[in-house]
Amino acid sequence: MKRIHKICALIFLAAFSCACADSGNTKKPSQNRKCHSEPFASLKDRLCEDSQTKIKYQIYNLKSQSSHPANHEPRTKNHACPEYSRREHRTDPNTRPAKKQNTGVGEVDEILSRLGQSAGRLKSYQAKLRYLFIQEPELLDSRILRKGELFYKKDATGSKLRVNFNTLKQDDGAEEKHVEHFIFDGVWLTKIDFQLEKVDFFQQAPEDKPIDVFEFISRRFALLGFTNVQFLRKNFDITIAPPDEGKPCNYKGLRLIPREDSIYKTEYAHIDFWLDSTTLLPAKIKAESTKGDIYHIELLESKVNKKIENAVFKLETPKHFSKNRTTLNRK
Repeated sequence: MKRIHKICALIFLAAFSCACADSGNTKKPSQNRKCHSEPFASLKDRLCEDSQTKIKYQIYNLKSQSSHPANHEPRTKNHACPEYSRREHRTDPNTRPAKKQNTGVGEVDEILSRLGQSAGRLKSYQAKLRYLFIQEPELLDSRILRKGELFYKKDATGSKLRVNFNTLKQDDGAEEKHVEHFIFDGVWLTKIDFQLEKVDFFQQAPEDKPIDVFEFISRRFALLGFTNVQFLRKNFDITIAPPDEGKPCNYKGLRLIPREDSIYKTEYAHIDFWLDSTTLLPAKIKAESTKGDIYHIELLESKVNKKIENAVFKLETPKHFSKNRTTLNRK
Protein backbone atom coordinates (compact mmCIF):
# COMPACT_ATOMS: atom_id res chain seq x y z
CA MET A 1 0.00 0.00 0.00
CA LYS A 2 2.83 2.40 0.79
CA ARG A 3 4.27 1.93 -2.73
CA ILE A 4 0.86 2.60 -4.28
CA HIS A 5 0.50 5.81 -2.25
CA LYS A 6 3.97 6.88 -3.30
CA ILE A 7 3.21 6.21 -6.99
CA CYS A 8 0.04 8.29 -6.76
CA ALA A 9 1.96 11.12 -5.16
CA LEU A 10 4.54 11.07 -7.91
CA ILE A 11 1.85 11.06 -10.61
CA PHE A 12 0.28 14.12 -8.98
CA LEU A 13 3.67 15.81 -8.81
CA ALA A 14 4.27 15.10 -12.52
CA ALA A 15 0.94 16.63 -13.47
CA PHE A 16 1.68 19.67 -11.34
CA SER A 17 5.11 20.06 -13.01
CA CYS A 18 3.54 19.96 -16.47
CA ALA A 19 1.07 22.68 -15.51
CA CYS A 20 3.82 24.89 -14.19
CA ALA A 21 5.93 24.31 -17.28
CA ASP A 22 3.07 25.22 -19.62
CA SER A 23 2.25 28.45 -17.77
CA GLY A 24 5.69 29.81 -16.92
CA ASN A 25 8.09 28.53 -19.53
CA THR A 26 8.37 30.65 -22.68
CA LYS A 27 11.16 28.61 -24.31
CA LYS A 28 10.52 26.38 -27.24
CA PRO A 29 9.76 22.76 -26.30
CA SER A 30 12.76 21.54 -28.23
CA GLN A 31 15.03 23.56 -25.94
CA ASN A 32 13.74 21.94 -22.73
CA ARG A 33 14.81 18.35 -23.48
CA LYS A 34 18.42 17.45 -23.69
CA CYS A 35 20.33 14.20 -23.09
CA HIS A 36 24.05 14.20 -22.40
CA SER A 37 26.05 12.11 -24.84
CA GLU A 38 29.57 12.38 -23.41
CA PRO A 39 31.09 8.89 -23.44
CA PHE A 40 32.21 9.07 -19.79
CA ALA A 41 29.17 10.88 -18.33
CA SER A 42 27.59 9.47 -15.15
CA LEU A 43 24.13 7.89 -15.02
CA LYS A 44 22.58 11.10 -13.74
CA ASP A 45 24.09 13.10 -16.58
CA ARG A 46 22.79 10.60 -19.11
CA LEU A 47 19.19 10.94 -17.90
CA CYS A 48 17.00 13.54 -19.56
CA GLU A 49 17.07 16.76 -17.61
CA ASP A 50 13.47 17.93 -17.52
CA SER A 51 11.64 17.17 -14.28
CA GLN A 52 8.83 15.23 -15.92
CA THR A 53 11.23 12.60 -17.31
CA LYS A 54 12.98 12.26 -13.95
CA ILE A 55 9.67 11.59 -12.22
CA LYS A 56 8.68 8.99 -14.84
CA TYR A 57 12.02 7.33 -14.24
CA GLN A 58 11.31 7.09 -10.49
CA ILE A 59 7.79 5.72 -11.11
CA TYR A 60 9.23 3.10 -13.47
CA ASN A 61 11.74 1.97 -10.83
CA LEU A 62 9.01 1.64 -8.18
CA LYS A 63 6.91 -0.51 -10.49
CA SER A 64 9.92 -2.65 -11.32
CA GLN A 65 10.72 -3.18 -7.65
CA SER A 66 7.16 -4.26 -6.89
CA SER A 67 7.28 -6.91 -9.65
CA HIS A 68 10.45 -8.61 -8.25
CA PRO A 69 10.97 -10.50 -4.96
CA ALA A 70 12.88 -8.66 -2.25
CA ASN A 71 15.94 -10.92 -2.60
CA HIS A 72 16.29 -10.13 -6.33
CA GLU A 73 18.15 -7.12 -7.61
CA PRO A 74 15.65 -4.60 -9.13
CA ARG A 75 15.91 -3.36 -12.67
CA THR A 76 17.85 -0.13 -13.04
CA LYS A 77 18.04 0.28 -16.80
CA ASN A 78 16.70 3.55 -18.07
CA HIS A 79 14.45 2.96 -21.07
CA ALA A 80 13.49 6.64 -21.03
CA CYS A 81 16.95 7.46 -22.38
CA PRO A 82 17.70 4.99 -25.20
CA GLU A 83 21.25 6.28 -25.55
CA TYR A 84 22.15 5.03 -22.10
CA SER A 85 20.58 1.63 -22.76
CA ARG A 86 22.67 1.21 -25.89
CA ARG A 87 25.86 2.24 -24.14
CA GLU A 88 25.21 -0.01 -21.16
CA HIS A 89 25.19 -3.08 -23.40
CA ARG A 90 28.52 -2.23 -25.01
CA THR A 91 31.36 -4.55 -24.14
CA ASP A 92 34.08 -3.16 -21.94
CA PRO A 93 37.14 -2.83 -24.22
CA ASN A 94 39.30 -4.13 -21.37
CA THR A 95 37.35 -7.40 -21.29
CA ARG A 96 37.16 -7.98 -25.04
CA PRO A 97 39.08 -11.03 -26.27
CA ALA A 98 42.38 -10.04 -27.83
CA LYS A 99 42.40 -10.06 -31.60
CA LYS A 100 44.60 -12.66 -33.20
CA GLN A 101 47.66 -10.89 -34.50
CA ASN A 102 48.65 -11.37 -38.11
CA THR A 103 52.21 -12.66 -37.91
CA GLY A 104 52.50 -12.97 -41.68
CA VAL A 105 53.69 -16.59 -41.41
CA GLY A 106 51.54 -17.71 -44.33
CA GLU A 107 52.70 -14.79 -46.45
CA VAL A 108 56.34 -15.47 -45.58
CA ASP A 109 55.95 -19.10 -46.61
CA GLU A 110 54.36 -18.06 -49.91
CA ILE A 111 57.18 -15.63 -50.74
CA LEU A 112 59.84 -18.16 -49.77
CA SER A 113 58.16 -20.76 -51.93
CA ARG A 114 58.22 -18.46 -54.97
CA LEU A 115 61.79 -17.41 -54.22
CA GLY A 116 62.87 -21.04 -53.87
CA GLN A 117 61.35 -21.93 -57.23
CA SER A 118 63.08 -19.00 -58.95
CA ALA A 119 66.45 -19.71 -57.32
CA GLY A 120 66.14 -23.42 -58.09
CA ARG A 121 65.70 -22.72 -61.81
CA LEU A 122 68.58 -20.25 -61.90
CA LYS A 123 71.36 -21.28 -64.31
CA SER A 124 72.77 -17.85 -65.11
CA TYR A 125 72.23 -14.29 -63.96
CA GLN A 126 73.64 -10.89 -64.82
CA ALA A 127 72.72 -7.37 -63.76
CA LYS A 128 74.04 -3.87 -63.32
CA LEU A 129 75.13 -3.29 -59.76
CA ARG A 130 74.77 -0.25 -57.52
CA TYR A 131 76.41 -0.61 -54.11
CA LEU A 132 76.22 2.07 -51.40
CA PHE A 133 78.08 1.74 -48.10
CA ILE A 134 77.18 4.14 -45.26
CA GLN A 135 79.60 4.07 -42.35
CA GLU A 136 78.19 5.02 -38.94
CA PRO A 137 75.16 6.93 -40.28
CA GLU A 138 74.40 8.46 -36.86
CA LEU A 139 77.91 9.86 -36.42
CA LEU A 140 80.16 9.97 -39.49
CA ASP A 141 77.60 9.33 -42.22
CA SER A 142 80.47 8.62 -44.61
CA ARG A 143 79.16 7.34 -47.96
CA ILE A 144 80.89 5.35 -50.67
CA LEU A 145 78.97 4.57 -53.85
CA ARG A 146 80.29 1.99 -56.31
CA LYS A 147 78.81 0.89 -59.64
CA GLY A 148 79.51 -2.10 -61.83
CA GLU A 149 78.15 -5.48 -63.00
CA LEU A 150 77.47 -8.90 -61.54
CA PHE A 151 77.70 -12.23 -63.41
CA TYR A 152 76.71 -15.70 -62.19
CA LYS A 153 76.73 -19.08 -63.89
CA LYS A 154 76.03 -22.62 -62.76
CA ASP A 155 76.71 -25.78 -64.77
CA ALA A 156 77.96 -29.34 -64.37
CA THR A 157 81.41 -28.13 -63.30
CA GLY A 158 80.07 -25.98 -60.47
CA SER A 159 79.08 -22.36 -59.89
CA LYS A 160 81.01 -19.17 -60.59
CA LEU A 161 80.49 -15.52 -59.66
CA ARG A 162 82.13 -12.33 -60.85
CA VAL A 163 81.61 -8.80 -59.53
CA ASN A 164 83.17 -5.90 -61.43
CA PHE A 165 83.31 -2.47 -59.79
CA ASN A 166 84.17 0.25 -62.30
CA THR A 167 83.52 3.59 -60.56
CA LEU A 168 83.67 5.08 -57.08
CA LYS A 169 82.07 8.17 -55.52
CA GLN A 170 82.83 9.23 -51.96
CA ASP A 171 80.51 11.58 -50.06
CA ASP A 172 79.97 14.74 -52.16
CA GLY A 173 82.98 14.15 -54.38
CA ALA A 174 82.86 13.48 -58.10
CA GLU A 175 82.40 9.99 -59.47
CA GLU A 176 85.77 8.57 -60.52
CA LYS A 177 87.00 5.56 -62.42
CA HIS A 178 88.07 2.96 -59.90
CA VAL A 179 88.34 -0.59 -61.25
CA GLU A 180 88.29 -3.53 -58.87
CA HIS A 181 87.13 -7.05 -59.80
CA PHE A 182 86.26 -10.11 -57.71
CA ILE A 183 85.98 -13.68 -59.06
CA PHE A 184 84.95 -16.71 -57.01
CA ASP A 185 84.67 -20.29 -58.26
CA GLY A 186 83.72 -22.05 -55.04
CA VAL A 187 87.34 -22.61 -53.99
CA TRP A 188 89.43 -19.55 -54.87
CA LEU A 189 88.51 -15.91 -54.36
CA THR A 190 90.46 -13.66 -56.71
CA LYS A 191 90.71 -9.91 -56.15
CA ILE A 192 92.08 -7.72 -58.95
CA ASP A 193 92.97 -4.15 -58.02
CA PHE A 194 93.75 -2.10 -61.13
CA GLN A 195 94.79 0.95 -59.10
CA LEU A 196 97.44 -0.92 -57.12
CA GLU A 197 98.18 -3.21 -60.09
CA LYS A 198 98.04 -6.42 -58.13
CA VAL A 199 96.13 -9.70 -57.95
CA ASP A 200 95.38 -11.54 -54.70
CA PHE A 201 94.31 -15.20 -54.57
CA PHE A 202 92.61 -16.47 -51.40
CA GLN A 203 91.69 -20.14 -51.04
CA GLN A 204 88.32 -20.45 -49.27
CA ALA A 205 87.59 -24.20 -49.47
CA PRO A 206 89.35 -27.49 -50.26
CA GLU A 207 89.71 -28.24 -53.95
CA ASP A 208 87.47 -31.29 -53.63
CA LYS A 209 84.81 -29.51 -51.54
CA PRO A 210 83.76 -26.29 -53.26
CA ILE A 211 81.15 -24.15 -51.52
CA ASP A 212 78.14 -22.33 -52.93
CA VAL A 213 79.30 -19.01 -54.38
CA PHE A 214 76.29 -17.01 -53.17
CA GLU A 215 76.52 -18.53 -49.70
CA PHE A 216 80.17 -17.50 -49.50
CA ILE A 217 79.87 -14.01 -50.96
CA SER A 218 76.89 -13.12 -48.74
CA ARG A 219 79.12 -13.06 -45.65
CA ARG A 220 81.25 -10.29 -47.17
CA PHE A 221 78.71 -8.70 -49.45
CA ALA A 222 75.06 -8.83 -48.29
CA LEU A 223 73.86 -10.60 -51.42
CA LEU A 224 71.21 -12.92 -49.99
CA GLY A 225 68.16 -14.55 -51.53
CA PHE A 226 69.88 -16.47 -54.32
CA THR A 227 70.63 -19.51 -52.15
CA ASN A 228 68.20 -22.32 -51.32
CA VAL A 229 65.35 -21.50 -48.96
CA GLN A 230 66.39 -24.05 -46.32
CA PHE A 231 69.69 -22.20 -45.93
CA LEU A 232 67.75 -19.01 -45.14
CA ARG A 233 65.41 -20.75 -42.69
CA LYS A 234 68.37 -22.33 -40.89
CA ASN A 235 70.19 -19.05 -40.32
CA PHE A 236 67.41 -16.47 -39.94
CA ASP A 237 64.10 -15.67 -38.30
CA ILE A 238 62.08 -14.45 -41.28
CA THR A 239 59.23 -11.92 -41.32
CA ILE A 240 57.68 -9.53 -43.84
CA ALA A 241 59.92 -6.53 -44.56
CA PRO A 242 58.63 -2.94 -44.54
CA PRO A 243 57.54 -1.69 -47.99
CA ASP A 244 60.33 -0.87 -50.41
CA GLU A 245 60.67 2.91 -50.63
CA GLY A 246 59.82 4.30 -54.04
CA LYS A 247 59.91 0.96 -55.84
CA PRO A 248 56.33 0.14 -56.86
CA CYS A 249 57.56 -2.34 -59.49
CA ASN A 250 59.05 -4.62 -56.86
CA TYR A 251 57.34 -7.51 -55.16
CA LYS A 252 57.01 -7.86 -51.39
CA GLY A 253 60.13 -8.38 -49.36
CA LEU A 254 61.47 -10.28 -46.38
CA ARG A 255 63.33 -9.27 -43.24
CA LEU A 256 66.03 -11.66 -42.07
CA ILE A 257 67.21 -11.54 -38.45
CA PRO A 258 70.14 -13.86 -37.69
CA ARG A 259 69.45 -16.66 -35.23
CA GLU A 260 71.64 -17.22 -32.18
CA ASP A 261 73.53 -20.01 -33.94
CA SER A 262 73.63 -18.31 -37.36
CA ILE A 263 76.88 -17.88 -39.26
CA TYR A 264 75.74 -14.26 -39.81
CA LYS A 265 75.22 -13.51 -36.10
CA THR A 266 78.38 -11.41 -35.79
CA GLU A 267 78.01 -9.81 -39.22
CA TYR A 268 74.48 -8.38 -39.49
CA ALA A 269 71.76 -7.07 -37.19
CA HIS A 270 69.18 -7.64 -39.93
CA ILE A 271 68.89 -7.87 -43.71
CA ASP A 272 65.90 -6.76 -45.81
CA PHE A 273 65.47 -7.69 -49.44
CA TRP A 274 62.71 -7.11 -51.97
CA LEU A 275 61.91 -9.29 -54.95
CA ASP A 276 61.54 -8.12 -58.52
CA SER A 277 57.94 -8.70 -59.62
CA THR A 278 59.10 -10.26 -62.91
CA THR A 279 62.03 -12.48 -61.95
CA LEU A 280 60.95 -13.12 -58.32
CA LEU A 281 64.61 -12.77 -57.37
CA PRO A 282 66.16 -10.09 -55.13
CA ALA A 283 66.22 -6.66 -56.77
CA LYS A 284 67.12 -4.52 -53.77
CA ILE A 285 68.88 -5.38 -50.52
CA LYS A 286 69.37 -3.28 -47.41
CA ALA A 287 71.46 -4.62 -44.55
CA GLU A 288 72.56 -3.22 -41.20
CA SER A 289 75.74 -4.55 -39.66
CA THR A 290 76.21 -5.27 -35.97
CA LYS A 291 78.33 -2.08 -35.87
CA GLY A 292 75.49 0.04 -37.27
CA ASP A 293 76.85 0.44 -40.80
CA ILE A 294 74.32 0.33 -43.67
CA TYR A 295 74.65 -1.51 -47.00
CA HIS A 296 72.38 -0.76 -49.97
CA ILE A 297 72.55 -3.06 -52.99
CA GLU A 298 70.49 -2.61 -56.15
CA LEU A 299 70.44 -5.08 -59.04
CA LEU A 300 69.26 -3.31 -62.19
CA GLU A 301 68.38 -4.50 -65.70
CA SER A 302 68.74 -8.12 -64.64
CA LYS A 303 68.86 -10.99 -67.15
CA VAL A 304 67.92 -14.48 -66.01
CA ASN A 305 69.11 -17.70 -67.69
CA LYS A 306 70.65 -15.88 -70.65
CA LYS A 307 73.84 -17.25 -72.16
CA ILE A 308 77.07 -16.14 -70.48
CA GLU A 309 80.41 -17.21 -71.94
CA ASN A 310 82.87 -19.01 -69.66
CA ALA A 311 85.49 -16.44 -70.65
CA VAL A 312 83.71 -13.93 -68.39
CA PHE A 313 84.98 -15.84 -65.35
CA LYS A 314 88.57 -16.25 -66.54
CA LEU A 315 91.34 -14.10 -65.15
CA GLU A 316 93.05 -11.78 -67.58
CA THR A 317 95.42 -9.18 -66.15
CA PRO A 318 98.50 -7.37 -67.42
CA LYS A 319 101.71 -9.32 -66.91
CA HIS A 320 103.31 -6.63 -64.78
CA PHE A 321 100.64 -6.95 -62.04
CA SER A 322 102.04 -8.44 -58.85
CA LYS A 323 100.47 -11.69 -57.65
CA ASN A 324 99.97 -12.96 -54.11
CA ARG A 325 98.58 -16.40 -53.20
CA THR A 326 97.18 -17.44 -49.81
CA THR A 327 96.27 -21.11 -49.39
CA LEU A 328 93.66 -22.51 -47.04
CA ASN A 329 94.82 -22.63 -43.44
CA ARG A 330 94.13 -26.22 -42.40
CA LYS A 331 94.01 -26.79 -38.65
